[in-house]
Amino acid sequence: MLKLFRAELDKYLLEVKTYYPDQIVDMVVKYILFATFFYGFVYNVRNSTAYCVAYMYWIIASSIISELSMSISFEKQVGTIEQLIIKPYPFWLILTVKTYVVLLITALKGALLFAIIRITLPISLVFNINLVWILLVSVIGFTGVGLALSGLTMKFAKTASFESIISYGLLFFSGTIIPFDKMPMTVQRVLNVIPFTAGINASQKLLDGNSQVLYVLLWLLLINLACFVIGYFVFNAFFRNVKTNGVLNNY
Repeated sequence: MLKLFRAELDKYLLEVKTYYPDQIVDMVVKYILFATFFYGFVYNVRNSTAYCVAYMYWIIASSIISELSMSISFEKQVGTIEQLIIKPYPFWLILTVKTYVVLLITALKGALLFAIIRITLPISLVFNINLVWILLVSVIGFTGVGLALSGLTMKFAKTASFESIISYGLLFFSGTIIPFDKMPMTVQRVLNVIPFTAGINASQKLLDGNSQVLYVLLWLLLINLACFVIGYFVFNAFFRNVKTNGVLNNY
């Protein structure tokens, strides 16, 4: 397992080093988005730390979800996906390990981004170590969504449109553009059962000193495990389908 993590980490770091201009552009775009939303929508309206947490969740969730399906699409395009399948690890486990590699690199990039934001924008941030544990629980659910999209990619090859819809949908419902308490009550109830928004809500309750944080954490763990299990079964269903029909390498 550790060897698999090291291999995926080395591979991802090589990609980052090779295509570093893309990483710089990505950081600049995310900085501009942050500044635009912060000043245009929520400045002096919400707690700035809660806003940053929501934005960080969006960065990590969208990176994980898109990276898994993009890697499948690339492997199919170059015809090397079967080499992944014959490795001495289950295919879904390889993708799950890749998730945590992406999490690590994205978190480091996010930390750098927020360091720049802290220096260049009039914003104050408060750090609580428990926010990290909430994020790690939430990543379980992100992985489930990523696995489900990876299954779709194995079947249909190109799912960029799905990724874009999911990514910008997550941004909209993260509370970054419109705070949760400003949304209709029905929408708030629906968002409470979605791992992404439930994680953000749990973080905000923690920052607000809410006494029901333990209950929120248990609920968060439950829905994230459920999301992972659903994503796992969706992935395996598509995986069996493409193997049975012999279209695994079709692109």
